[in-house]
Amino acid sequence: MGAERAFLKALRGGCRVPAGAYARIVKRQIVMDGAIFSVKNDDFVKARIRVAAARAPQAARRLAVTLLKNGGARFLREARERS
Repeated sequence: MGAERAFLKALRGGCRVPAGAYARIVKRQIVMDGAIFSVKNDDFVKARIRVAAARAPQAARRLAVTLLKNGGARFLREARERS
């Protein structure tokens, strides 16, 4: 499974979740930026990981958990309440 898909799966989301991830290869490592956004205002949380490619899916799941703990869970609740 790709890192971006692992990230979204960890958030239990798909294309309607106010979150995004972008992974790329830099010097034989995966660098991935992830963010979760508020649907009410301009607030967001973001983070970055850099790991060996073989560890990318696991690291992507950890990235999602980190964002949830840092305020992203509230943003996802807001979004689900609006649905």
